[in-house]
Amino acid sequence: MTRIMKIKTKNKRGFSLVEVLFALLVLSIGVASIAALMAGNIKTAVVAKDQVIAAELAQEGIELVVNLKSNKDIGGSFTTETSSNASYHVDINDNFAQFISSASSSFPDQVLNLKDEHYLHTSAGVETKFHRRISLTVTAPPNGSVNVTSQVAWGGSFPADCNMGNRCVSVDAVLPDQN
Repeated sequence: MTRIMKIKTKNKRGFSLVEVLFALLVLSIGVASIAALMAGNIKTAVVAKDQVIAAELAQEGIELVVNLKSNKDIGGSFTTETSSNASYHVDINDNFAQFISSASSSFPDQVLNLKDEHYLHTSAGVETKFHRRISLTVTAPPNGSVNVTSQVAWGGSFPADCNMGNRCVSVDAVLPDQN
């Protein structure tokens, strides 16, 4: 009977220090891997959120021009600057000239400000990382139209090539000349 007790007590010894350290190493590698994956997912979610906001702001820029044209804040017909074969232009109300440019003029990057969950061109609100520029290019009558390009960049200035990889979204539309 003493022999059976010796065998049972021998099996109750526990883990050695090396076994415990190895188990902690395996556990810490697993936890570090999961933490790295979670950090990567959070970064990807932030980038995706910025892309969605930028795409919506670019589309909103096109809709803004359509609304301004419908409300006659942008001239409904095209006029020439001279009687010769000059380029055609769109008359723009002074109130909106600050963020819409004709093809002939350079357009400064306009920072969008966030106020009450709305992105604004005015200085009201908190400045965001989003910049929007809207440009108009006019084709000559009789088939005259306005080509509208709305670009939104974030995290810096506008890149030469506007694409998602460069943190820029571009939306184009063609508005027919309807008097």
